[in-house]
Amino acid sequence: MAALSRTRIRTYALVIGVVLIVVLAVPARNRLRLTFALQRARAALRDRQLGEAVETLNTLNRTHPERSDVCYLLGVAHRRLGQFDQSFEYLQQAEELGWRLSDVTRQRYLARFQAGEIESTQGYLYTLLQGGTDDVMAAEIYETLTQGYLKEARVVDSIVVLDHWIEWQPNAVYPRFLRAKLNEMFGGYDWAAGVENYRKILEIDSSHVEAHLGLARALFKSQKVEAAQKEYLKIRQASPDHPLAMLGLARCQQRLGKSSDAVELFEGVTSADIDRRHRAEAWAALGQIALANSDFERAVECFESALEENPRQVQTHHLLGTTYSRLGQDGKAQQHIERSQEVLAKNQRMSELADEITTEPTDLAPRMEMAQLLIESDDPKAAITWLQTVIHIDPLHVEARQTLADLFTELGVHDVAAGHRSFVRQAGQVPASPSPTE
Repeated sequence: MAALSRTRIRTYALVIGVVLIVVLAVPARNRLRLTFALQRARAALRDRQLGEAVETLNTLNRTHPERSDVCYLLGVAHRRLGQFDQSFEYLQQAEELGWRLSDVTRQRYLARFQAGEIESTQGYLYTLLQGGTDDVMAAEIYETLTQGYLKEARVVDSIVVLDHWIEWQPNAVYPRFLRAKLNEMFGGYDWAAGVENYRKILEIDSSHVEAHLGLARALFKSQKVEAAQKEYLKIRQASPDHPLAMLGLARCQQRLGKSSDAVELFEGVTSADIDRRHRAEAWAALGQIALANSDFERAVECFESALEENPRQVQTHHLLGTTYSRLGQDGKAQQHIERSQEVLAKNQRMSELADEITTEPTDLAPRMEMAQLLIESDDPKAAITWLQTVIHIDPLHVEARQTLADLFTELGVHDVAAGHRSFVRQAGQVPASPSPTE
């Protein structure tokens, strides 16, 4: 009996031990899952995979609504996505749950700077940089300063920030890449220097696809077509359907006289999920090839398709006019020749305005004129972007508000249009009768 009793005791102890292990293991496993999920979210934020970060953090927030760190990271992710209302909401929750007030305050200033409140926030951010901060916070501030200035078309200020950032972190890829892109966009660009800039980035990160594209583009512009071709082929080896690599390779094939190969690639680009300007370029190139082969009907089809994608192509209007002339349709030919001259004049003026805005970023007149030219060019979304920079600088600018109300009405965004129209009415500039669309 004693032996049996001891056996039962051992059995009970074993059962109890197993139960305790199971009971204790469940919260430990949950804590481990939480830790791994937070690590994934932080890695996604670090790698600028913001959508992935938000998805992971939303899942955590549903299962752990009491976690101040999850709310804080959601505030950071939404800020970086430009979703400022959501960012402020999560930052408020993080503060209420006990997250460090200094962190929350910094994020609020960063969000306000990104949203266009530059003059009232930049002093605080520069003070943080000058007072000394850790590397993660400093990079976060540099990134926000760069993006905020660019959003307001303050290119010179953004370049100054990037230069300081590169001096501080010479092996950081993001500021080097953005600096190289800005060099391409503004002023007479030295493409040979561009080749070296992109090669330096690839020395740091050989897998950087955008830098490979930049290098290929710079080589092509430097008349090193075969070298550019090799770079585009490298990209396509890893990603065969990459539309920009297809477009770049097609340009190379066309320049090298391989028209049939170029046609196949250009046709692939015309149906790709890519910026309309790139599809327009592909259609225009197909039109040029058809025109060179005296296939005038096909050339007209391609040039018309190009102008549907991007009506501001000067050369395409001119070539379409030339093609119609070859077909004996002189009226249409003259129409497109004249249109090419009009578009050229507008494009030249917009280029001048871009220089003026870069030089005098607080002068609102060039911004308003730029918006008007874009409206006349049937590009309302680009016009809205410029008008929004005007009201960021001067929230009381009635003409910009009224124009925004008209554009948003045309686009069917009636709630936003009503907000701008209400502002104008309160300023006493128009009668108080409501719009039919409000």
